[in-house]
Amino acid sequence: MDVILFGSAMTPAWWIIFPIGIACSWYYKKFLEFPLAMFAFDVMYGAPRDKFSGFEYMYSSIALVLFFIIIFLKSKVRRNLWQKDF
Repeated sequence: MDVILFGSAMTPAWWIIFPIGIACSWYYKKFLEFPLAMFAFDVMYGAPRDKFSGFEYMYSSIALVLFFIIIFLKSKVRRNLWQKDF
């Protein structure tokens, strides 16, 4: 999955990286490659945006926030799911 994720980061198609990164972050325990791949994407293709006061690392900051949200949700869902008696 790392090769696919970083390979898609080499293309200017962010809409491919986000679903792969979100799915892998949910499936694997600590998938730090998702924010790192988005950082690599921002380094290669990021340009200052006037909307965000010239901030260049928009995709990597969104990926980092999504990564922490996924970790939080994953811990809540998996803990509550496996602790219940059926």
